[in-house]
Amino acid sequence: MLIAYTVASGMPLRQSWEDMAVGIWGPRTGKTTSRAILAVVAALGEEPGGSVGR
Repeated sequence: MLIAYTVASGMPLRQSWEDMAVGIWGPRTGKTTSRAILAVVAALGEEPGGSVGR
């Protein structure tokens, strides 16, 4: 699952479904949009930014 891209080189940072991640975010900072929705899209086999159900 894609987590982010590095700032310096733009390399993707990924984690497996079995890894644990802790995010400390304030309210209304985009947690669902940036993490949960991308995880569901990745589980469906799509790349983030692609269209689901092609």
